[in-house]
Amino acid sequence: MNIEKQTAQLERIKTKLGQALRKDAEFAEFGASSHQYRLEDKLTAGTLADWEAQYGIKLPEPFARFLTEIGNGGAGPYYGIYPLEQATSYTELPALQGRAALHPGMSAEEWNILTEPLTGERDISDEEYEEARNKALGGMLCIGTQGCEYEMCLVLEGEHRGRVVYTSDFYPDRPFFFVYEDNFLDWYERWLDEIILDYDNAWFGSRLPGDENTLIQLYRNTPDEKLQAKALEAMFKFKRIAPATLKFLSNVGGQTLSAQAAAVG
Repeated sequence: MNIEKQTAQLERIKTKLGQALRKDAEFAEFGASSHQYRLEDKLTAGTLADWEAQYGIKLPEPFARFLTEIGNGGAGPYYGIYPLEQATSYTELPALQGRAALHPGMSAEEWNILTEPLTGERDISDEEYEEARNKALGGMLCIGTQGCEYEMCLVLEGEHRGRVVYTSDFYPDRPFFFVYEDNFLDWYERWLDEIILDYDNAWFGSRLPGDENTLIQLYRNTPDEKLQAKALEAMFKFKRIAPATLKFLSNVGGQTLSAQAAAVG
């Protein structure tokens, strides 16, 4: 994203924060009672530069500009965005400065090999556990919590630098989830858009982006059955649907039943 587009996006985000607060004045959205759409004081450029020098890390530009032009944490998805100092304290230094091991579309086999020491299937020392954990979480900064064992991390290095990742415990066959947006600001603005549009945000970011028509066209135009299923699943974020969408879903349901009946016959 070029600087001009990024600057325009930051201005939209400032406006949409006010719109989201007006839409959710009673803080009914998940986590909103915690952050109340308030932001911490912005970081100065000097403070950010000092942090980057101290840790030898250059933050992805969209996130860095959020911290210095919007706020150093506060309002955000789930329970909000951690201030940089807090995010750093919640991230082990070897992981913070490590190499990124995760990638979108990671297979269950790759994940299982990476996390095998962490699944509890064999006894290892505390030092071995920490080393394996830091390797799995390498190259990421913990930027917020979704509650319980679920956290949000920002990739700091490698091919997928700038992407947001949802993490949980280290379960076999369950790689961590990369959100669909390519950078922090796109993900953050989508959160505001979905509040303003009154979508169901209980599991924000885990479903495909897009409005009803976008998801319908995606379903119709892709030959990928898994992507079709994701397009249908994403419909659950809508609290209300248009008659045309209801007709589409009814037709899909009828076609599925017909196909199942043909297979049985």
